[in-house]
Amino acid sequence: QVEEFNLWISELNFPINKVKLAIEQTSKDLMVISNSQIRPDDIYLSIPLEFTINENSLSETNLSRLFLPREGEFVTDVRLLKMMLFLIHERGNKRSHWKPYIDLLKVDISELPLAQKVKHLYELTGSTILEQISEVQSAIKNDYNYFASKYVDKNPSIFNPAPFNYENFLWSYIIVMARSVWTHQQPRLVPLLDLISCGCGNVLDPRFAEINDENLE
Repeated sequence: QVEEFNLWISELNFPINKVKLAIEQTSKDLMVISNSQIRPDDIYLSIPLEFTINENSLSETNLSRLFLPREGEFVTDVRLLKMMLFLIHERGNKRSHWKPYIDLLKVDISELPLAQKVKHLYELTGSTILEQISEVQSAIKNDYNYFASKYVDKNPSIFNPAPFNYENFLWSYIIVMARSVWTHQQPRLVPLLDLISCGCGNVLDPRFAEINDENLE
């Protein structure tokens, strides 16, 4: 997957790219490393906006013809919801342009708090976090149930029930909420950039040097 992703990124021919994806040998976690010398003030990554996923990405699919939500119809921000549906659609498409990226996003969410029943999170009893988790879980389930009844049940040829199930809906919600970068008042999923850790001591500080109408740098 890592080699396939790096090849895909290389073929996109970013204006500037001094980093690549790798695997940490001990933990086997994904990490981003430099592939050339980077000085402290260097711009090491420039990503054209056309190679990011945002709400307009859904228009590339036949889902957009039917998914026309009204303001306030869902608890989740409609912009994020459109990105979620796009991820689910492309996850099931073996010929998707985004496959190398989405393959990296197919993480196991079963151990995450949002995927747990509240009764199993007893160690959080007494904290405000437990209440927050419960509220978010309820909102996600309500959004999915409404989405399923209005779109999946009525248009199964377009919204295939197999991929558009609750598990994938929750997965896409977690991915979009955890990885989105906000630019131009819009949330975006930005391949490679969203894999750069901003942990203590990290040389690759993921602050934007410039955001224009064409690139994120």
